[in-house]
Amino acid sequence: KYPEIIVSWRNEYMTDLEAQEALQNDALWSLGALCFIAICIYVKVFNIFAVLAGVLGLVLSFTSALYWQNFFEFNGLTALHVAGIFVMLGIGCDDIFMTIDSYKHTEVEYHTQDETS
Repeated sequence: KYPEIIVSWRNEYMTDLEAQEALQNDALWSLGALCFIAICIYVKVFNIFAVLAGVLGLVLSFTSALYWQNFFEFNGLTALHVAGIFVMLGIGCDDIFMTIDSYKHTEVEYHTQDETS
């Protein structure tokens, strides 16, 4: 099909092993990212409950995605799956900060309306 590419060998076991090693390596990086996110949340709100709730939400989003992947029997592990960990962490972290900022802006607007009345 591709005459310019020469495949010298193909081994499904080695491919799966490399994918598992990449997943383990990226899982360690995602734990580091999760700790960094927890620190950033704490610096923003100084509330340990908000930190625990935010981190729990991030962890549950990953585990629910993993459940649905197994439910629909998507057994292949690709680089997209590994990158999905960081995408879910990024989107979840952004949602947490947007919620916190929205709450603070609502509080400021509410107090501003009380003063003008």
